[in-house]
Amino acid sequence: MIELVLALCLYRAHGALPDLRCTPGFADPFVTDTNVDRTICLPEYEDRVRPNVFWQQQTLRASRLHYGDTNPSAYRLDFLIPLSLGGAAVPGNAWPIPVRFNRPKNLAEGTLHRLVCEHVISLWAARALVSTDWRG
Repeated sequence: MIELVLALCLYRAHGALPDLRCTPGFADPFVTDTNVDRTICLPEYEDRVRPNVFWQQQTLRASRLHYGDTNPSAYRLDFLIPLSLGGAAVPGNAWPIPVRFNRPKNLAEGTLHRLVCEHVISLWAARALVSTDWRG
């Protein structure tokens, strides 16, 4: 079967970054610099806000089609502003990250999360860094 896909969205940086027209990124407005110790810095926070597997699969499938990606095993669902930094679990914050960038981005997110929870950088600064170019 031949699958015809019209890509509406274009990756940036050879797939490391999403198209900001399609994935502008959204943050949870209830997570702020003043409450990180009671929200994102709690060990169970991310598990509480992560959408269920069905939502994740459907969102990944839809976003892959927008980006013109037909090989499901080559992509993972990613949140431009990660849940660990108070990113919102909504389609406009989700995109299909190529597998080769998944682990490096997760490492960058982990470092930023730690720095926010240690009050070294602000939540706003961490979100800005990861959403503009997580590669540093």
